[in-house]
Amino acid sequence: MMKRRISAILIMIICLSFAACDTQKSQPDVQMDLADEIDEEKETGEAEKTDQVDETGKEKENEKLEVTEEANQDSENEADKANNEDPSLNKARYAAYKELLLDLYKNNHLAEWGDIDFIDSESMSDNQFAIADVDKDGKEELIVYVTSTIVAGHAGIIYDFNEETGKVYAQLKEYPLLSFYENGAVEAGWSHNQGKAGDFWPYTLYVYDKESDSYKEAGYVDAYDRALYEQNKDVFKDDPFPYDVDKDGNGFVYYLYSAENKLADYQTIPPVDDDAYLSWLQNYTNGSKKIDITFYNLTEENINSILDK
Repeated sequence: MMKRRISAILIMIICLSFAACDTQKSQPDVQMDLADEIDEEKETGEAEKTDQVDETGKEKENEKLEVTEEANQDSENEADKANNEDPSLNKARYAAYKELLLDLYKNNHLAEWGDIDFIDSESMSDNQFAIADVDKDGKEELIVYVTSTIVAGHAGIIYDFNEETGKVYAQLKEYPLLSFYENGAVEAGWSHNQGKAGDFWPYTLYVYDKESDSYKEAGYVDAYDRALYEQNKDVFKDDPFPYDVDKDGNGFVYYLYSAENKLADYQTIPPVDDDAYLSWLQNYTNGSKKIDITFYNLTEENINSILDK
């Protein structure tokens, strides 16, 4: 009986030993499983973060693309405006421009200006013309520069075409020193620069008026060049350069004349520095840039090739 009890006790001890071993072995396994789960969660979290970053980056890129596409679309719309005109009216417009240029080339007569005394027949090709939509109304204008005559006879004229009357008319008549802005504004350089502007060329600024289909004076700009003063102090001794106004130190101050007063107060108004001048200019140009216009020499060949459309 005692032997049986001893055998039973030994068997229980052996079973408990095996159970303890299994328990000890299973704890590291559980820890490893937990570690694996934590690693998986980290990897999943990092992957989700990466996906979120990628999606955010893609969204930003898409936004940039949309803005670029919108800007490009606006540019394309502006470029297509000139092509929206009825083909027959377009043809009539070019025919009228051609007739005007041939009249100048063959008869020395410029519409809405008069007869011109050219220096000689060979100088005719020194004059120039261009076809471009400079007022941004979607229709191309004719720009003519007459320069091969005395300075008093120099002309820079922007012509447009009246579709109802079939006639060409002048939108702007100025000296042939024009600069064109993207929004339709025009700088017209003065024929002379005999004041204090030095390296700055004075000009009249025009803005396009849609209602009258013509250009209106916005104002006039002149300047005082420090270098001109310092080289001619004896001449300008009673009107020294205003160093205190030239705060940016670039050597120029400006006189801004209103269209209402014209030049009645010429060089009697106080000058301003670049910040005020540029602010005034941007008010009329909407911060737009100047554009390049392709001009052609006034020859019969160019007239025919450009306007036979």
